[in-house]
Amino acid sequence: MQEHNNDSMPAYFAFLTLMAYNIFLKEQTDVAIIEVGIGGQYDSTNLVRKPAVCGVTSLGMDHVSILGNTIEKIAWQKAGIFKPGVPAFTSPQCSEALKVLHERAEEKGCHLEVAPHFSSYERPGEKFKLGIAGHMQKVNASLALQLTRTWMKSQGVLKGEVLNGVNEASVNGHDDLGVAKPFPFNQSLINGLVECKWLGRNQTIKKNKLTYYLDGAHTLESIQQLLSSHPPLAEGNVWKALRRVLRPTCGGCAGICEIKVPGRCQCVVDRVCIRNPNRVGYVGSRG
Repeated sequence: MQEHNNDSMPAYFAFLTLMAYNIFLKEQTDVAIIEVGIGGQYDSTNLVRKPAVCGVTSLGMDHVSILGNTIEKIAWQKAGIFKPGVPAFTSPQCSEALKVLHERAEEKGCHLEVAPHFSSYERPGEKFKLGIAGHMQKVNASLALQLTRTWMKSQGVLKGEVLNGVNEASVNGHDDLGVAKPFPFNQSLINGLVECKWLGRNQTIKKNKLTYYLDGAHTLESIQQLLSSHPPLAEGNVWKALRRVLRPTCGGCAGICEIKVPGRCQCVVDRVCIRNPNRVGYVGSRG
């Protein structure tokens, strides 16, 4: 395509983003969920001036060569998606990240709340199992519920009262940053949480007497969460082997590399393959 066009082409991800927005507009999409590529402040997706709601998931040390080498710098970039007058929610964060998110929300005139613990939504007779396994998915589900409820409210389709007795005290010492209120589930929300499937995300496959654990975890934080969801993986030499694979070198990809090149992250490890609790292998190259 570029060969037949003398004008400069946008970067690949930026081109896909523009194409997606064009399709959404032409198809008159009812609702679009836009996920940033890297960071937020300078990401090509960050051009919607008045979204219905914004959300920040659990932060970790990732893309540090672009976003910064501290959790505070990464939080600053992530909070770049906040917009004046647009409600925003975040998953629970460490105090350093939460402080930056709060400050950025105030700068932008954005009301920010922390998504509550998933158990606070549950009521007698309404317990169910999420479609995606793992403790971390409960954290993600709570954030998704708050985002969904806010969008439904903006469309005038939300009914029902919030639950009483919710803790709205300050979070980690930030007096104006409270915990969002949980609310009663309707059957549509329950169906969405139960039926949601994401192949390759905390997925377990048993075949020929072998157990395969599939996930895209690529930071120390996300791998620790993955291991906590599968006790057999946390035993033996798996974690020691993973720490060897993830040892920090250049830092450009959260330490998932073996070659240190000045000014450039050259990764030689693309994925970690675990076949049993005592054997770890890794394959692939991202150059």
